[in-house]
Amino acid sequence: MIYKNLIFVVTEKCNITCDFCGPNCSPDRKEFLDSAFMINQWKQFLEFALPTLVVFTGGEPFLYLDDVIETINKIKKDKPLTIIRIVSNGFWASSKARADQIVKRLKDAGVDELNFSVDDFHQKFISIDTIKNAVNSSLECGIYTLLAHKTFPKANNTISYYEKELERKIVDYRLCSRDDAKNGQLVHSSSNTIPIGRGSDSIEYEQWVDHPHFINSWKGPCDQVLKSIVIGADKKISPCCGLVERELKMFHHGNLVKDSLQVNIEAANISAIYNWLALEGPSSIKEMLAEKFPTYKFKERYVQNCHLCQEIFSNPVFCAAVKDDLIQNKTALLFKRSLHEAKRAADEA
Repeated sequence: MIYKNLIFVVTEKCNITCDFCGPNCSPDRKEFLDSAFMINQWKQFLEFALPTLVVFTGGEPFLYLDDVIETINKIKKDKPLTIIRIVSNGFWASSKARADQIVKRLKDAGVDELNFSVDDFHQKFISIDTIKNAVNSSLECGIYTLLAHKTFPKANNTISYYEKELERKIVDYRLCSRDDAKNGQLVHSSSNTIPIGRGSDSIEYEQWVDHPHFINSWKGPCDQVLKSIVIGADKKISPCCGLVERELKMFHHGNLVKDSLQVNIEAANISAIYNWLALEGPSSIKEMLAEKFPTYKFKERYVQNCHLCQEIFSNPVFCAAVKDDLIQNKTALLFKRSLHEAKRAADEA
């Protein structure tokens, strides 16, 4: 497999504590990646990958902005065409002057995209005026600017709300060319808030089935597993950038302090559980578990496959059953994966 995307979860720390947060980020978290570590991983990534995109996310990566910028400088020096994206809540744009100062620094370093996390939960702490400062400075600098918008039943902060408050049209990123976005068009990606993590018990699942943003995408293979290299703030790799709670151990693999990035990736690629998720998805695991535990009542529908992964792998009994099943089926899964990769390589040729 040829890897193209590298994702740094710079930190689990955040300057705010949202009422809802899937990864449970907060000001109390300590984990973070310094520039020396990220640059080292980037150098290793170059040895076997063809990078097109590097993402810095969190937590709130701007809490360690100097480390992020130093890493970006190195990436752009090595591979100038690599797209650099940073995901932030925008807290740093407390005034237009401050936003202009920071965005210019980002532009000079080579940042191509800024994604701002917006929703009812974030705007309880980050004012809409702060978001407006960040958005305006970013667009004025010619940076691709996107609102990473989360919605849920009864949400107040809709895209229409942001259009009114930011005083500009906001277009679905799938309907807008990159050139238009870089020339001043604000874009958004809207997706469901998944009832996982801190505050998830306050989200009424039953309302999702009739919600207009509900997408029945939880069945079948997971198209995120083993597609990008995700380096967590705990200096381990993750099989995906999914939204399960980061405390779930099976979604953290290896040790990047002890072993090289390539060694960790090779080990992840032969993991039976990761291959099962990549080839058949958590819905296949659910079917196996439903046969073994007929009295357990799985939901009829899930908000997303991450929602189902959370339910399965946060249950110790289910984890033990999955492990037992994999002992019997590992060889077949790895063989199926080899056929899948061969077909993919032929399609790309």
